Amino acid sequence: MHGGLRGEALAPRLAAGRRLVEALPGHVLRQLLWEREHPPGAPPLPLADYRALWLLLRPPEYRPKGAGRAKPAGLLAAHRLLAEVVDLCGWVPAADPDDWGAIHDAACLDAIACAYAAWRLQTSGDAGSACVGTPDRGLVVLPADANLRDRLALNLERLREEGAVLI
Repeated sequence: MHGGLRGEALAPRLAAGRRLVEALPGHVLRQLLWEREHPPGAPPLPLADYRALWLLLRPPEYRPKGAGRAKPAGLLAAHRLLAEVVDLCGWVPAADPDDWGAIHDAACLDAIACAYAAWRLQTSGDAGSACVGTPDRGLVVLPADANLRDRLALNLERLREEGAVLI
């Protein structure tokens, strides 16, 4: 699920008997960039090395940041990343979209990225994903390799020690 307030409003109706998680399309793309050079089964890097390399990665910017501000230049780059892991059945963003076309294509890419995150959680579980949060406050699924899972565990432990997180 992705949708901010819309997702928050839909969650109670969708969750009946299901585990409901949100996905972050930008993180999905960033993890795919990471995995191009660092296959998921590879041993984790030292945390400092991982952090330095991770900070250099930026997913393509394709999502609109407000009405009339679509970013069509990043659509194809995001599409290429997703096409490496998802069969898009020949779909490609419009070659020369108008603003509404680019916004529509960005929404399609968001949906594909979220679906990929859900599929990866379902098929690889903890080996290929991480869920952050709690069912009552909200869960976010992140495609993750051992590097990211180790970093999340370290940060969660630090936040617990500081009293910022009680779980």
